[in-house]
Amino acid sequence: MRRFVLKGFMLMLVGSLAACSQSTDSVTAHTKSYVFKAKNDFDPNYTTQISGTIQLMKPVFKTFYDDGVKDRQAGMTREQALLKAENFRKEKSSEKMESQHTFINSSYTSSLSDKQRALFINEAMGTYLDGFDGR
Repeated sequence: MRRFVLKGFMLMLVGSLAACSQSTDSVTAHTKSYVFKAKNDFDPNYTTQISGTIQLMKPVFKTFYDDGVKDRQAGMTREQALLKAENFRKEKSSEKMESQHTFINSSYTSSLSDKQRALFINEAMGTYLDGFDGR
């Protein structure tokens, strides 16, 4: 009996330490945040493949992160970076953002809802500022 208790305790300890050791980079964190918040699985005939969507969206958020790094290396100040992020937010909030889907050799274009567009802009600018700050 003591063996089982000891093994159970050790297993819990290892499991809790393993859960704490995982750290994600800024791009992955913002991508996951966007995908989880923007998914809309209200239709029972439609599901979002979370892991696939995260992998597909990572390069998009990586470009914003890289832009932040480039601006920092170019000597831009934090105030200028915040102004650039705010200007981007204003520009994109009024534009229609479209996505293209392919299903059985047919392509479909759909525009993002206001909620999805706002989420994307917020996460993209968060990624840009993280790149600028070196996080």
